[in-house]
Amino acid sequence: MSLGLADGTTKQRWMSECYFLLPQGDGHAPVILGEPGDDQALLGVVTLEVLGLEFNPISRTLQAMSVLA
Repeated sequence: MSLGLADGTTKQRWMSECYFLLPQGDGHAPVILGEPGDDQALLGVVTLEVLGLEFNPISRTLQAMSVLA
């Protein structure tokens, strides 16, 4: 997969699927497989949504998603 980074560069990485089991729940989500030298591991928005969580940028915390009916 070709990934466009915020600094304008492009990297090629493999993509896979990951099953996870956390205290907040379990599920599966797509993952991009890093390589040696890649800076950090990230938990993406798709995984957070599967868990029913969202990131609050003001408090810098995870919280339960609000569901509109």
